[in-house]
Amino acid sequence: MTFSKNAYLTRAEMTVNAQYLMNAFTSRGWTKNAVAGMLGNMETESTINPGIWQNLSEGNMSLGYGLVQWTPASKYIDWANGRGFDRKNIDGQVARIEFEVESNIQWISTSAYPLSFRQFKTSTESPEYLAQAFLRNYERPANQNQPLRSVQARYWFDNIDGEGGMGGGKPFFPARDPSYISSEYGPRVLNGVPGFHYGMDIGGGGQTHPIWATQSGEVIYNGWTSWGGWGVRIKHIGDPYYSMYIHLNTQSPITVGTKVTKGQEIGTMGNTGESFGIHLHFEIMTRANGYSTQDGTIDPRIYLEMDFGEGGDGGDGGNEQTINKSLVMLLLSDQLHGWKY
Repeated sequence: MTFSKNAYLTRAEMTVNAQYLMNAFTSRGWTKNAVAGMLGNMETESTINPGIWQNLSEGNMSLGYGLVQWTPASKYIDWANGRGFDRKNIDGQVARIEFEVESNIQWISTSAYPLSFRQFKTSTESPEYLAQAFLRNYERPANQNQPLRSVQARYWFDNIDGEGGMGGGKPFFPARDPSYISSEYGPRVLNGVPGFHYGMDIGGGGQTHPIWATQSGEVIYNGWTSWGGWGVRIKHIGDPYYSMYIHLNTQSPITVGTKVTKGQEIGTMGNTGESFGIHLHFEIMTRANGYSTQDGTIDPRIYLEMDFGEGGDGGDGGNEQTINKSLVMLLLSDQLHGWKY
């Protein structure tokens, strides 16, 4: 799922589109550096939104349109129509940029950034440098003093995966701001009865909110239980864990077997099952069926601080660096909570 509409995207929506574009372009031979440089520009141009019109002036063919704001809009739309692409389709816009590289159009090298478009595509220069190269050689706005595009390029380089969607990296917080955590992982008293709580509750403040995948992976469960209400479980790609999201307000539209991207919206917070108010119950599990048992879960707050590098095997595997780091964190959590495995 990607977002394409004539509106400015939120950070979470931009993240979904940015990861999709990173996967699409790196699979076509682009470096992560080059894609990040381009994303830094797309954020300013369109909020990384293939469906947006300049100034939201829908249908004004003399203004800009799409991810890079092709101007006039007809430059892209006529090309897309001639090749069977819906103008809002993100894949069509990826194809157009690739067409521009292969046809040596749109890009004009400058003395400050003497790269061809083909050289840009495979460059390992810094994301900051490449953001400015894309600004000067491709976008060419009237005001070319825009250092923010380099800052944005660095953000995307640091915060999304660049190995063709392999996952890994630092996990995405699964709901709204962490200050809304209403119940931590570990022992608590509920209705006067002490017991363990093997997840983390994120309150909704009385309202529903979007829920996002904390890591790229595959949906392995999407269904109902009396205690959890509507819930989703995801087998991660790039780290050896599984995440569970329960008490959704309705069944998630993401079906079992679907590959999801870190930061992708997978449902809406709710109050189904054994719940005492609108919230997300979020668990990190060490095995697919390890939920709600102390030896099958880890503290989600510790997990959210991990960094799994640029990906690796998911689920039951994981590369050696990932597994070693995970073991260190598990030992640390053991010391913090007095657990014995």
